Amino acid sequence: MRKLEEYIVSVAVRSVLKGQGVFSAAQLPQIFTFYCIKVGRKCVNRDNVPIDGPYFSSDPTANAFIAGAIKFTEDVEGQAGAVYFQTLPSDLKLVGDLPSCPRSRGSARN
Repeated sequence: MRKLEEYIVSVAVRSVLKGQGVFSAAQLPQIFTFYCIKVGRKCVNRDNVPIDGPYFSSDPTANAFIAGAIKFTEDVEGQAGAVYFQTLPSDLKLVGDLPSCPRSRGSARN
């Protein structure tokens, strides 16, 4: 699903360019690294040249990446969580029939 990953990275870049405050310009290299780790050998730079080679040269390097990914996720969740829960009550619209469940309304998380 390379297209989904490309979409996520492009939304992050657009949010920085538009000054929406979701991500900072300083976070974009880390977001791009997440993308490259996910898509593997399909990762290319801005000139469409494949980025090749191992991403981690040692266990400590891999562990540092994982720790950074966890911190990044927690930070973004903390920033976005407040807005999500603030807007959730007004976003409980009827979604219609879904393939795997009956017609229902969303519910707020406690």
